[in-house]
Amino acid sequence: SELPDVSQNIKLKTHIKTLKEHLKTDSEWDNFIVHFEEVNQGLLSTLKEKHPNLSSNDIRFICYVYMNLSLKEIGTIFNITQEACRKRKERIFRKMQIDKDISFYDYLSRLA
Repeated sequence: SELPDVSQNIKLKTHIKTLKEHLKTDSEWDNFIVHFEEVNQGLLSTLKEKHPNLSSNDIRFICYVYMNLSLKEIGTIFNITQEACRKRKERIFRKMQIDKDISFYDYLSRLA
């Protein structure tokens, strides 16, 4: 079978561009994590130790919350709605078994 001619296939070119953006984002994320750990020594390792069930996306979300970004700003980063962001935050709360009365930011600050 022949490989598709990428130069003529707009849909395929769009998919390739999207994939490249994701790869770029992941490498930028790796750099971000290194610097985040330098500034907030021990936070991520304590978080992972206390909550080993968190996914890398959960950790990413938590970092942005810790940086005091609004759900709207975090939603823009993840390319999701503010409502989806709120639901993700609730899901992470449940996963971490944090009381809803406790501020997420305060909880994270105590870990640092």
